[in-house]
Order: sequence, then C-alpha cells, then structure tokens
Amino acid sequence: MALFRFEAIRDLIDLEGPVSKEGPAELSDFPQIALLMDSVQASLESFCGRSFELETYTETGFIDGLELFLPALPIKKVKSFEVDGVSVDITKLKITRSGVKIPNFPLDAQWKLKYQGGFDDIPADIQRAALLQTVYEYNRLPNIGATSVSTDGGSVSTPQLGLLQEVKNLIWKYRNYDILGV
Repeated sequence: MALFRFEAIRDLIDLEGPVSKEGPAELSDFPQIALLMDSVQASLESFCGRSFELETYTETGFIDGLELFLPALPIKKVKSFEVDGVSVDITKLKITRSGVKIPNFPLDAQWKLKYQGGFDDIPADIQRAALLQTVYEYNRLPNIGATSVSTDGGSVSTPQLGLLQEVKNLIWKYRNYDILGV
C-alpha cells in the first residue's frame, strides 16, 4: 500500500506511455511510478525512523533498558513477546508513545516482539510529502543523480537526488528520536 493514491499523481504529471484499454491510466500502466512510490515511502520512513502504514511487525533485539523503542507508531496492539525464546505474558507490558515498557529482564537478553502499529489513516502532510517527492523524482528520471544537465539551450545545475526541503519540513514532526537518536 502506498502513502497516497495513484489518482492523486495522475493529473499532476504528463503521463506518456501505455494507457489502459478502457478509462484513464492506472498505476499498472506505469511501473516506474509504482517503483518510485515505494522508493519514496522507504525514504520518508528512513528519514523519520519509523514505519507509517498500519501492519503487523516483528522486531528483535537485545534488552538494554526497561523500554523497547519501536518504529511503527502509534502501537495499536502487542501480539506476542519472547525473551530468550520464552513467551512472556503480554499483560505485563505497557504500550507507550514510543514503544513498549517491559518488566525487568537481564540486560543483553534477546527479545522478540510481534505487534500491530502504524497510522490507521496516513496524515495529510505525509501524503502530501510523498506526492511532492514522487512527482519531483518522476520528472527527474532522465537525469537522476546528475549535477548538471546540458541541452542545446544551455546547461542547468541541479541538486543530486534527495528529499526536497519542503518534504522534510512536512514530515519533520513525525521523526522518531528514540530510534534515530538525534
């Protein structure tokens, strides 16, 4: 599932190429856009240090305190928890804004947590950020990574591929500092 619907991008860019047999263009007609949508989602999630979509996730690690900081926020439900391969009663866990508080376990014990987390509905500013970045990258496809492009009319210097400043501004408030450590 993408952070925004294909219909949102269809009318913003000049789509050239195959068109569906009946009706307007569909995402399946433009696999490069589908790839960009997935790539942009990965970039936004990496920048924020979190996963946005509501799904079931499994995380593992070693205990280093009384809280496990998780990337898929907000957490909706803990499904299972193990420490060193032994199941732990999930009623002993407490969901927090940044993860799950756990009872006292030996440091460096290995844990495994299965939980449901992410947004029920992707916030509008994340959708807009994903849309802006995808349109930008789609329009830059012929020159991805180039720092200057020369044509008969002259040359233009362009920034290398990366998140647009406006995109960063839109998603800044969703950064997960417990994961990023910044």
